[in-house]
Amino acid sequence: MANENKITPQKVEGLQHFPFKTFQEFRKANLEGLITIGINRGIAREWMWGGKYSPTFWKFVSMILHWIPFLLVLGFIIFALASKEFLLLLALPLFVIAYFLFNPSAIIFGIFRSGLIFLTFIGFLYGLFFGHQSILLITGVMLGIWYSEKILYSKSADILREEVLEHEDLLCALFQGRVLSIRFYNGDTYWVDFKEEGGKLTHYR
Repeated sequence: MANENKITPQKVEGLQHFPFKTFQEFRKANLEGLITIGINRGIAREWMWGGKYSPTFWKFVSMILHWIPFLLVLGFIIFALASKEFLLLLALPLFVIAYFLFNPSAIIFGIFRSGLIFLTFIGFLYGLFFGHQSILLITGVMLGIWYSEKILYSKSADILREEVLEHEDLLCALFQGRVLSIRFYNGDTYWVDFKEEGGKLTHYR
């Protein structure tokens, strides 16, 4: 995560382009609600599985969340085979699509991704209210995939934010490694390579 061309400082004072002079000022601004901490959720997920200061309990929880989609699909296959509803197995490609498109990191698909999730919700409610077991099962598995991934990514980012407020060296590594940004209540935002102040974007040389 660290910038390969520079030695990562262990103190805020050693960071370039960081909007606070000390770690205490950074923590105080967060406590007062003056800033929000932006975190790359994909990196946060990787960190949760074994990064520095990653809490053991949440590491275990994240492992469970990671396996939930696969267990849901396995349960679906076992049900289809046990009940001899073999046509249900035709839905397996939908689960593959859901795993990749419903993943929070797939934001590049934008409104298309949101639309698919919305239609899955509609399908689940339709199956629930009208008693269509097949539709209910298929959309239920898809929603389970979406929700477990959503919680995994968001919780990983939340936990990493908490640890950043406790460990200055972690903050320095994430900021210099382009994983973390600082956004002020007025919209000004700071990254290691550039900043946005008053709507004007400035890149550092």
